[in-house]
Amino acid sequence: PLHPDAPDSWLDKKPENFFFDTDVYLNLLGFGFAIKDFGYFHLNVSEHLMVDAGFSSLLFQINNLSSGCVGPYSVGLNALAYTDFAVGYSHKINSQWTVGGKLKVLVGQANINADFDELNLTTSPDELHVQGKGNVYAAAPLYWENLPNNLNAFDNFEFNSLLHKDFKQYLKPAGMGVAFDLGMTYKPIKNLQITASVTDLGFIRWHKYAKTKIDVDTTF
Repeated sequence: PLHPDAPDSWLDKKPENFFFDTDVYLNLLGFGFAIKDFGYFHLNVSEHLMVDAGFSSLLFQINNLSSGCVGPYSVGLNALAYTDFAVGYSHKINSQWTVGGKLKVLVGQANINADFDELNLTTSPDELHVQGKGNVYAAAPLYWENLPNNLNAFDNFEFNSLLHKDFKQYLKPAGMGVAFDLGMTYKPIKNLQITASVTDLGFIRWHKYAKTKIDVDTTF
C-alpha cells in the first residue's frame, strides 16, 4: 500500500486502526522424570517475548504527498521480555483423572510502553512536518536519561550512548516475579478426554522504571 503506484481504492476499505501482535515462546531447557506410584516431575527454562503495536490507518496516506493530509494519528507500542524458571508436577489419580501444576520464577529483562497522545503529520510535495507529544515508560538495562526528548536531537544521536559499558549490567534483572499454572484432564469414556487449565497467573514487579517525554516538532 505504500508504493506510489498503489491504487487508492484500498483506502476506502481500510479499518480505522491497524494492530500488530506477536507472542514468542522459546523453550531453552527442559527435562523430566517419573517416580513410580508418586507422579511426574519436570523442570524447564523458557524465554518469552511479547510485542503489540497499534497505529492509525491514516499513516498509509503519507505516500500521497500531494494530498496535504493532516492527523491526528494514534501510535502506541508495548513490549515485554522475561525468562521463567519452572518446576512442575503432575499426578495420575486414577484411570480417569490427572492433575498437575507448575511454579515459575520470572526474571524480567525489559518492559517498554510508548504512546503519543497527539501526533500530527502535514504533508506536501516538498516536505513533511511532524508535530506531537508522547511518553516512553521503560524498565530495561539502558541509560534512558541519555535518550533525546526531541526528534531534532536524533540528527547526531549515537545509540551507543544508551548502552552500559559494563556487560554485567545486562545480567541484572529489571524485575522479578512469580507465576503458576494449574491443569487437569478427565477421561469419562474411551476416546474422549476433557482438559482445563489456568496458565501464567502471576506478576512481575519492575524496579528500574524510567520515564522519558518525547516532544516532536520538526520538518523533513
